[in-house]
Amino acid sequence: MEDFAYQQLIGRARELEQLRDKLNDAVTGKGGTVLISGEAGIGKTRLIEEFKSIIPDKESLILSGAAAMDTLQPFLIFSDCLEERIDKPLFLDQEYVSFTEIFAVDREGKLMAKASLDGEEGMDADIFAGMLSAVQDFVRDSFDSSGDGKAGLGRLEYGDMKILMEHGPHLFLTAVFRGAEHPDMRKMVKETVRAIEEKDKGVLEPGSADVDDTAAIRDAISQLFDARFLVRRDMEGVKLEEERLRIANQVLELVVGITREKPLVLILEDLHWADASSLFVLNFLARNVRKEKILLVCTLRPKESDILQEAIERMDEEGVSTEVILGQMGRDDVSSLVNGMFVNNEFPQAFIGQLAEQCEGNPFFIIEMLRHMHDEEIIVKADGGYQLVSEDYTIPATVEDVVHRRLGTLTPDVMAMAEYSSCIGRVFASEVALSIDSLKDPSAALGELQGTGIVVANNGNSEFSHAIFQEVIYGGIGERWRSAHHRNLGEYYESTYANRLDEVLFDLAKHFSLSNEHQKAYDYCCQAGDMAENTFATEQAIDFFDKALERLPNLKLEDRAEREAELFERLGDLHTLIGDFEPGIEEYQKAMDKQSDKRKKADVQRKLAIIYEKKGDYEKNLEECNRALELLEGDETIVKSRILSTQGFAYMRQGDFQNSEEVLRESLRIAESFDDKTEIAMANHSLGTMLWHRGQMDDAFVHLEKAVELREELNDKIGLSRSLNNIGLISFNTGKIDKALENWNKSMELFRITGDIANMAVSIGNIGTIYLVVSNFDEALKYYHESLEIREKIGDKRGTAVGTCNIGAIYHLRGNLDEAEVYVKRSLDIYRQVGDKPGMSGALNNMASIYSLKGDVDQALEYFEQGLATALEIGEKRPAIHNYLGVVESHLRKGDVELARSNAEKALEMSDDLKSKAEEAISNKAMGLVLREREEWDEALERFNHARGISEASGDRHEIAHLDLEEGRLWKAKGDGPKARERFEAALEYFKGLGNKVMMDMLEEELKGT
Repeated sequence: MEDFAYQQLIGRARELEQLRDKLNDAVTGKGGTVLISGEAGIGKTRLIEEFKSIIPDKESLILSGAAAMDTLQPFLIFSDCLEERIDKPLFLDQEYVSFTEIFAVDREGKLMAKASLDGEEGMDADIFAGMLSAVQDFVRDSFDSSGDGKAGLGRLEYGDMKILMEHGPHLFLTAVFRGAEHPDMRKMVKETVRAIEEKDKGVLEPGSADVDDTAAIRDAISQLFDARFLVRRDMEGVKLEEERLRIANQVLELVVGITREKPLVLILEDLHWADASSLFVLNFLARNVRKEKILLVCTLRPKESDILQEAIERMDEEGVSTEVILGQMGRDDVSSLVNGMFVNNEFPQAFIGQLAEQCEGNPFFIIEMLRHMHDEEIIVKADGGYQLVSEDYTIPATVEDVVHRRLGTLTPDVMAMAEYSSCIGRVFASEVALSIDSLKDPSAALGELQGTGIVVANNGNSEFSHAIFQEVIYGGIGERWRSAHHRNLGEYYESTYANRLDEVLFDLAKHFSLSNEHQKAYDYCCQAGDMAENTFATEQAIDFFDKALERLPNLKLEDRAEREAELFERLGDLHTLIGDFEPGIEEYQKAMDKQSDKRKKADVQRKLAIIYEKKGDYEKNLEECNRALELLEGDETIVKSRILSTQGFAYMRQGDFQNSEEVLRESLRIAESFDDKTEIAMANHSLGTMLWHRGQMDDAFVHLEKAVELREELNDKIGLSRSLNNIGLISFNTGKIDKALENWNKSMELFRITGDIANMAVSIGNIGTIYLVVSNFDEALKYYHESLEIREKIGDKRGTAVGTCNIGAIYHLRGNLDEAEVYVKRSLDIYRQVGDKPGMSGALNNMASIYSLKGDVDQALEYFEQGLATALEIGEKRPAIHNYLGVVESHLRKGDVELARSNAEKALEMSDDLKSKAEEAISNKAMGLVLREREEWDEALERFNHARGISEASGDRHEIAHLDLEEGRLWKAKGDGPKARERFEAALEYFKGLGNKVMMDMLEEELKGT
């Protein structure tokens, strides 16, 4: 019987044509994303194979990848897909630390063994050994009141050199390293000492004849010296979405680069097994391939994964994907399928109908059922055709049942190979499958398995021909055998990759976590969790650490509580990072229950406080900070500095600036007392930011510039970019435009270097605003469009609203009111959609100003009042003052002078509290308008001149022109034609330069009669 998988595709002509059309679009630079969805066995993979066969090799490049069942490897689907196009594993850009020197020293200070890097310029070993012995003796004699000789100095630091020391009854082990420390380093030093003492006790005893035989000791420290420890990222303060955007952008740049050769088709199968990090990248690609020669084709089973369903809904909402749903095959298609498998058959139509109905039009189900019937000789070949020789057959109830029937025909050895292979994955290296130790001839068994068609061979790899086979086979393995298979596979990877375990760390964690090897499961899951965390695959890291915790009760450890506390704390960190706050709170509370070290416990309490800050519960935040401080009562430590910094921000958020400043200054004092430059930089940044919010601009500058100085010294690019950005904001608000531009340019470049494209878009937009203020609208528009393009690229809805509003503002200023209205309305709609009230307030102000210029005073007033109410609701003073000005102007145009005056007074009072020069100018202008209407000329002119002075200092030419207009109206109303003409002509010259016809016409009208 011919294998139907290679015959003509049946019943999917329409879907295939859809794919062909999408490919044609992609070839012309109109890329897209197609999601092929359907139940297991419905023909998704078969459709993909047919689609691949019609793509000419010379026209397009095809790269394929698949997610896998029961794997926790981050970004697997893209690593699999792009593996052949990159030189190193995708996303696994890790940093490691190792010991540079290790000394084994006896109680008398004699050096017993040493290991060091070739060419390493360390200190003389004998001198070093003697010095450490002396230090240890001093500490033991001074502080060990127990008399058991267990005291000793455990750690020293000298410059960037760190020294770990551990001792047993007979020797010291001293390990030197530079850079970041991994907690497993100390554990491994301790375990090495224990192993040497237990194994070589006789050699170590004073007076032993073998005391000079140190070969075993050298071997032990050599193993320690060869160990590599993953440098863990400091995740505190990390913004997960920004990091994932950076990773996703790297993938985009990679695939776009590939299209320089030829158009690219990326085929990503089995998305229902994909991890959250992979789906984030997919969504990013789907959004950004629409102008590229790239077609993404994905297969999935619907409603099998919540995170996939969320990703699909997001892509559908953004309009960046097309879903192709594969339905059941109809009776005619089933008939064609049967006739394709069994040419010249004499099957009754009732049999076709029963097959179509009971197999629910599922092609895999139908094909496997027909194969089974052929194997059981229910279908036989006779007289050149196929006949149904017996009607005594039953159709299984499910796809899984028909697979079990197929598997029932396998020999024990072949079935054993199938089970072992299913533990590896759907696609696996054939050599891995041959590591099975329960078969005499694994190669023969694998060959037979491939002969059944259940597994197919492909360039040294093997693959289950359908995912259902792997799922059913794996699900049917007994628990004892499954555990044994996974242990066997773990040991295979250990021996094969003995000197490069990092390459298969996720495989090791997977297999040992599914075995009864508790120690190895714990060790490898901890290491895999570290690696997943470092790649910002947070969900996978959580799974690995959960699995590690499950194994701890099975291990005989003296420090179990300490290890549990560490894992609970890290789980709390990870849940906080993904915004899963309630589990984060639970994990931190478990960590504190297990933690005996007061400093560490206080730091966990601080992290708990940060969760409440993120939730906006500042009272609870302060409560947790106070508990943390109580734990440290009388203990001056850098942890206390961090707690105070957290507390200070909570006070600031509550508007309690006095307490905020007090605790932040204390935080800075403690950090300075420890000379911890990282913490000093953070304390200065926090204090400067708080002082900016408080309106103490000069003092804020001092502290933020100190933060910049330290972060430059520390080469902390991320922290530096944020401090520079805040200096830019203060400079802008105080009218120091050049200083703002300088700092925002620097921060923008740092955001670009660090791959923080979200904040880069913010900086680019800020620079656009500077050019807007100095009335260089062409340059402003260029920066605004660049910022908007990035924000749309990353799917930042709020940022998109900001960008469109900014562009609308420029059209507004140029007098292109209809275009301005389109952009601002789009912005307002997005702000409302995402519930961003500060953004709504600004957009409402812009809409009101547009209607005001169009002469629709009532509509303008309605929008101004909506914007004002929104700003007051959320306590945002800056947008409130801008809306107050609009309300004042509208009421004056409607003749209600007293109501206008009341609003102008509120604006002045608010600007006094805010201490922002820009808003001070606006509120003075508002009061000037009211005073002019009341014919209080001198007072009005004084207000206008005050506003003019601020605008001239900041270089805001646009606001100066508007003040010229309003002052001209004052002189005109007062009857001083020459002075009025002078002001009107100055304003007219400016608006002519902009090409703003609306303002030009208005000024031409004002000039009449002067």
